[in-house]
Amino acid sequence: RPFLVMKIACRKKKILDFDLGLFEELFRAMTVQARMNLHIDQSRGREPHHAYEAVFKALARAFRMAFDRDRRFRGVPSTKGRL
Repeated sequence: RPFLVMKIACRKKKILDFDLGLFEELFRAMTVQARMNLHIDQSRGREPHHAYEAVFKALARAFRMAFDRDRRFRGVPSTKGRL
């Protein structure tokens, strides 16, 4: 079941004319469509541009780690032996 937990330290609601609440909708849609759990906890920083930039960078790194093949293992990456 898809699930999103999102905690952002920055309390501002906008960057210029952009509504920052749209990011939560983006991440919620991403979790539902990808059928994944996503926990975002940005605990420091008050400048919204830098706070959300850090969230996107961390998400990109987490995706890279999740999708990268573990080179220590050979064969099919499945507990059942096939995809």
